[in-house]
Amino acid sequence: MDQIGGLFNIRFGNHDHDDVSVRFINIDSVRNILYMLFAAAMIVFTAHNLFHIIQPILLRRYIPAMGSSIVTISYSVYVLHYMNRLNLFIWREAVIFSMLFGALIFLYLGVAGRLGFWIDKRFNRY
Repeated sequence: MDQIGGLFNIRFGNHDHDDVSVRFINIDSVRNILYMLFAAAMIVFTAHNLFHIIQPILLRRYIPAMGSSIVTISYSVYVLHYMNRLNLFIWREAVIFSMLFGALIFLYLGVAGRLGFWIDKRFNRY
């Protein structure tokens, strides 16, 4: 019984293709979300490296993180450029994800720092 109809209800002969197409669309959407998250992480990493490059200029002294930031920023810019050329993500969505990702990391580091100081003060009384 051959029939073509519905969004994923496509049948040719005895082969049922709707399950395969649904799986492909699910895998494709997960892959796109992972590309978006990776692009967001690369944007945050690039901004982090830019801060490390600008920091010694503002402080007017050498900071060792500047050297490694100059080396690694080229990688993140290349990856973002290459992913953009392949249309693997949408810039607007990646920037929104990166702001959320950056805020979450900033909050985590703030809480972890305060917790570390509290543990240090509590258990290292000398």
